[in-house]
Amino acid sequence: MSDPRIRTLLRQAHKTAENGKRTAAVQLYRQILEEAPDTADAWAGLGNVLPTAAEQESAYQRALELEPQNQLAQTGLAKLHNPTPEPEPEPEPAPYHPALEPLPEDKSLTCYRHPETETALRCNRCAKPICMKCAKRTSVGYRCPDCIRELEAGFYTAENSDYVLASIVSLFLSVIAGVILLFVGSSYFLYIIIFMAGGAGGSLVARLTSYAIGRRRGRYIPHLVAAAVVIGAILPSLCISGLVLIGLFMGGDSSLAFTAFGPILAPLLYSAIAASAAYYWLK
Repeated sequence: MSDPRIRTLLRQAHKTAENGKRTAAVQLYRQILEEAPDTADAWAGLGNVLPTAAEQESAYQRALELEPQNQLAQTGLAKLHNPTPEPEPEPEPAPYHPALEPLPEDKSLTCYRHPETETALRCNRCAKPICMKCAKRTSVGYRCPDCIRELEAGFYTAENSDYVLASIVSLFLSVIAGVILLFVGSSYFLYIIIFMAGGAGGSLVARLTSYAIGRRRGRYIPHLVAAAVVIGAILPSLCISGLVLIGLFMGGDSSLAFTAFGPILAPLLYSAIAASAAYYWLK
């Protein structure tokens, strides 16, 4: 093969085949064979990129007829008849986790919070041994209280000023509700309304308080708002009852003292319902 053009095309075809461009390589090899059909290396190279085993073997055999010692054709034919199985990939080592460490034979696990309680359970995040009293079941397994608290801390973004503002807003709104209850009076119809609207009132207080603090969440804000709902709702009625009670004692008619607590009943009922609704809305 002394033609420089054929040698150039052959190098180009080999490089194209090595780059995985099989269709382009087939076209180059066939172009070479049209111009120089006795080029053994072109037949051998063509055998490497043809799509079917029969076509490959035919190309290799043609290359060996032209050049019995053609190394490329011999190697291709040997691979075709005796394919080498691809080695199986080695399994990746399991990621290290302290919970997977074997426990010494002479040692038993005890709960890190209750050392007197033996257990076979570990937190799936930090691997601390935990008993069933401490274990908190999650969607990814059991976790210890410390890990639960650490994960929850990421959701709690409220600052100290938010606690103060939440107290003021919820207390102010609840005092308004308490004043309304005081002036509405007491009747069976009122208690029915409280049962129906108490939850809505507590949810409204919680929602407005949440908006006031920028919808930030705090671990103890639900407890704080619930307490403010109770105090704010009964405070106006408690003041009125106190004044009535003082007046009765000063007038010497203490036998009617129990009547002074009548105005507190409706606010107490409302505060119990509203506080629960506010707590669970903010939780």
